Amino acid sequence: HVFVANDHPRFWQGTLRWSLETLAGEKIESGSDEVTASPASATRLREFDFAHAVKKYGAAHLVFTAALYNGDQRLDWRTALFAKEKELALPNPKLHWDMTQDNDELVISLTAKAFARFVELKLEGADVVFSDNFFDLPTGWTAHIRCPLPTGWTVEQARKALRVHSLSDVV
Repeated sequence: HVFVANDHPRFWQGTLRWSLETLAGEKIESGSDEVTASPASATRLREFDFAHAVKKYGAAHLVFTAALYNGDQRLDWRTALFAKEKELALPNPKLHWDMTQDNDELVISLTAKAFARFVELKLEGADVVFSDNFFDLPTGWTAHIRCPLPTGWTVEQARKALRVHSLSDVV
């Protein structure tokens, strides 16, 4: 089941885009639905049954991704796995990142060539809070993560200090 929690006192309308893929990024099924979420409540948007795909590909090889969009703007996404992390056949996601500066903040744009589980960012030598951390990154998607530029640092120093890892680096 896919639910959305709407904390606002009015209805929310948008698009649910979903996909079932292998961890390596092969798309098995995908689709989108126009959805409406009731005010101040959790609304079930859709129910899925992927038993056939789990049987064909194996639970340790699949990931389900659901994302909410307002027009072309992706508001949020979640992933669901069909096996425990220790059982997953995680490929090397080949994470690629770029860093830019926006006023007093760093903007780190990350992409993955395969599903990346629990992406972790660290800025060695600085104690910063990232806008997101320990997140899943579906194949081919880009996440834009922000953090403050440490006082006295240049973007080049931050580039050299950035460390990006995922669960595939430790299993």
